[in-house]
Amino acid sequence: MQDRLDPQRTALLVIDMQRGAFTAGDERARLLAASGIAERLAELVRTARARGVLIVYVLNTRRADGRDQVRLPIQDGLAPLGRPVEGTPEWEVIDALRPAPEDYRVIKRRRNAFYGTDLDLLLRARGITTLVVGGQRTTVGVESTVRDAFDRDYAVIVLRDGCGGVPADEQEWAMQRVFPTMARVMTCAEVAALLG
Repeated sequence: MQDRLDPQRTALLVIDMQRGAFTAGDERARLLAASGIAERLAELVRTARARGVLIVYVLNTRRADGRDQVRLPIQDGLAPLGRPVEGTPEWEVIDALRPAPEDYRVIKRRRNAFYGTDLDLLLRARGITTLVVGGQRTTVGVESTVRDAFDRDYAVIVLRDGCGGVPADEQEWAMQRVFPTMARVMTCAEVAALLG
């Protein structure tokens, strides 16, 4: 087992930690508020930034007119128009995780942070080989991104206590059955320790 992460070859991806997810008043917002992931991720971001780790904020993004989405038929009608809308207060990263000037932002219009973005180019240009991934929702944006990162030959660490926004049984299934097939699953504190 590796006992250290090289900060110069490691990036921390913070996925979809935007105000709208926390203020929507829906089940996801309640799960996120109860999970404490924002506070744990904020502590890890501070540690990682101090060690020189590249911090990348991935922003779930939609146009107000919905013209960047295809509305496909689903079980009960059409898929709803997505949120959050670029440039609105709900689109911004939550205050606890406010990006610093040296951090990067990647705008994504689909679930996977690599699809249709320059994320891979950005990481490879910086010589990044290891990705630490946290954010919301565990089985949507996080899982889609982790699967693609694994297929692109990155070493991936998924933050067990730095992902959320899904029911407990779904979270456990992902952490116990899905992620171990393509990543190491660790806590935020364990990753901070590996950064020395």
